Amino acid sequence: MAKIEFDFKQFLLQKGEKVGLWTCVGLGVLMLGYSLFMPGKGFLSGSPGSNAKELEDISGQKDNLIASNRPSGELPEQVIDPRLRGTIKPPEPMVASFYALKSPLFTGAAGDDTRRNEPVVLTPAPDSIIAKPILVQLSQYKFSGKGEDLRVGIITPPAIPEAKKKREEQKKKRLSQGGGFPGMPGGMGGMPGGMGGMPGGMGGMPGGMGGMRGGMGGMGPGGGMGGMPPGMGGMGAMGGARGYGGGMGMGGGPPGMGMMGGGKAMAGSSGSKVISFVKTDDLDKHPNAVIAEEIHPATAVEIVAPFPLREQYRIVERALHLSDSRAVMAELEFDHFDVERRILLSDGKTPAPGSSWVAVDVKQNWAWKYVNGGRRTEPDDPELVPLLIPWSKGLAYPRLAQQETGRSSGKGDTKVSRYPKVEMDPPQIVKALEDLKKAGTQELPSINLRDTSGVDPSELLGGSEGNVPQMKNPPVVPGAGTGKPPPGGKLGPDGSPVGEKGTAGEKGYFGDKLEVPEFSLIRFFDFDIQPGVIYQYRFRVRVKNMNKGRTDVAYPEIADKKVLTSPWVVVPKPVSLPDEIQYFAIDLKNVDWKYNDDKGEERAVSRRARPYPEADGRRGQAAVHIQRWLNTINVSSNPKETVAETVGDWAMAERVLVYRGEYMGHTVKEKVVIWSPTEEDFVLASDPYRRGSEKTIIGVSFTPEPGYEDAILVDFDGGNIDYSRVAVPAKEDEPAKTKAVKDKAPMELLIMTPEGRLVVRDSAVDMENADAKARYIKWLERIKEVEAKASKENQGPGKGDPFSGPGGKGGGGS
Repeated sequence: MAKIEFDFKQFLLQKGEKVGLWTCVGLGVLMLGYSLFMPGKGFLSGSPGSNAKELEDISGQKDNLIASNRPSGELPEQVIDPRLRGTIKPPEPMVASFYALKSPLFTGAAGDDTRRNEPVVLTPAPDSIIAKPILVQLSQYKFSGKGEDLRVGIITPPAIPEAKKKREEQKKKRLSQGGGFPGMPGGMGGMPGGMGGMPGGMGGMPGGMGGMRGGMGGMGPGGGMGGMPPGMGGMGAMGGARGYGGGMGMGGGPPGMGMMGGGKAMAGSSGSKVISFVKTDDLDKHPNAVIAEEIHPATAVEIVAPFPLREQYRIVERALHLSDSRAVMAELEFDHFDVERRILLSDGKTPAPGSSWVAVDVKQNWAWKYVNGGRRTEPDDPELVPLLIPWSKGLAYPRLAQQETGRSSGKGDTKVSRYPKVEMDPPQIVKALEDLKKAGTQELPSINLRDTSGVDPSELLGGSEGNVPQMKNPPVVPGAGTGKPPPGGKLGPDGSPVGEKGTAGEKGYFGDKLEVPEFSLIRFFDFDIQPGVIYQYRFRVRVKNMNKGRTDVAYPEIADKKVLTSPWVVVPKPVSLPDEIQYFAIDLKNVDWKYNDDKGEERAVSRRARPYPEADGRRGQAAVHIQRWLNTINVSSNPKETVAETVGDWAMAERVLVYRGEYMGHTVKEKVVIWSPTEEDFVLASDPYRRGSEKTIIGVSFTPEPGYEDAILVDFDGGNIDYSRVAVPAKEDEPAKTKAVKDKAPMELLIMTPEGRLVVRDSAVDMENADAKARYIKWLERIKEVEAKASKENQGPGKGDPFSGPGGKGGGGS
């Protein structure tokens, strides 16, 4: 019998669907029959009543067992965990305040508990915070020594030796006795003193010819020759030590006396005024002395943010169960900030290895600069003042005073701040100012309101300021530490506001409504930063505990804290200082920048750059504009001597020609503006080894400090381009002609930085760089202003010299 072959694979291909379907149907019928006809299930499960009775019986049995259960002795040893043996301690009592909310979830009704709770401290929204680097010239007193030997510089006239004082007294005595015979009318009393400010310059020729029969000519106060032959006026000879012109000369006798016109000492000389250092405790012995000031170049980060003040008032009012906003204002006192920062990598996102959040004492750093600067602050924008006083007290640090003579719109006396105007950038601040303007003048509660710029440094320094000198007559700066109330108010004897409705405490003194701005201003500075480092900040707001030491609080622990703090808020945008040396693909011959000269007239920068030679692109030469921040500079051209002067400003290499493959750092001859403590003004730095017009030309190095690599111009393209273009012939049978074309394309510079990075500078982009343009225009205008001021003063009579003044004609002899 033949074996039947069965192809299972072919069978499934042909009948598989039906086999699967009927298999599922069979399994479904089997499961349905099991669920319906098994004992105790489906149709055989019994009635609902019998099932309920059965459950009740079981439940009753268990209840009876629980009620009648009694211990039956010790449990077996193996049941008890050895770690649980011993005396069982009762649980510690729970402290409700550990689990209490900082503020109630719902507003309490009239019959609720009115004990004071702890209010939540708010923070600004992260996306509203602005962080910006600043470079400023702070004004500070000139100090010497430390600790008990701390001395402060004062400006005084040059000291006169005792022997010279006696000679001068004898001369004055003889002159008062009318020495000499009367003469004929004297000649010109004195010509203006020549070169009064140069060290040991000639004193001028005061006196001229006296009378024919004049007596002995008096000796010029500048010191010099004694008596001249009769009739000859005394000559001032050498003009005193460093700065004094020659003194007055005598005509034929006392009536022929004329006074010379000594010129003012030139900038940088020490003849007209000198700085001496005295102990701070001895300042009272020098009532007429002026404290010497110097500039302190400072780099910092300014952080500004809008703080939700109105919402904070509501939270405090509910938590403390206060009646209204006026009561809140009397109790709420902000206590500045806790600030932390960390260092990021060059991507501006990743924390540097090993870098964590580190506390920064911004309050201490700010306070010492504030004290050393004579407790002076720079006034804020008048539009911003209504929000600062008093709403931002404890939240906004004042801006420290700068030692600067800026200029705006050609007006030489107008101060221009170096602080960036970022306070008005957040729209919340603009809206808050508009709300205050609509609210009008408000009468505020009877508390001691003062300008936020008058911060008490003893509070910031923990009550210890050291031996810091006080100005005898400090300059009055509008809105700076004057204790002014808000606009429209007055201060009473106790420092509280006094308005038209009466004095503080009288019935009806305050208005019915206190308009709290929706936002106030947060502003603080970090003066402890380094160039080339990327920082990220976070901070939290501090509020003095309004429940400190009180007994009417919800929980005793609330009264123990000294300050309350908000959650940390991270400044989203990292910040870093600009590079100290910056390179730009800018040729000043091609820019359309404008500046104002010393007369306020607008001039083109490109005209100023005309004398510069053209860059020769064929020889691999490109024009580069370089800007560098200078803290100090050596003004001496003598390589064996260093004469350091403080600058604290940007210096410009206006137009440097750099070859392909060459280091970009060059030394450029430029004029530099410095602060002169003796002149109490900004002057042009002078080289002590040069004379004439070359004296104020200083060699400024645009090379990095020793130990740092210089940038290299790797390659460039663009500039003046020459090429030939084929001209289309007028007729078909004419040959094609070539035409030489000269064109100019934007310059592109490929630069290798000291860090080894390749960067590209495009002239079309750099010429629109607002920061580079503003720095250059400010630098140029400032030099023009200082030059004009020096020229005007050198032409006029001397200042600060007791023997200076215009020369006059000698009087007639009698």
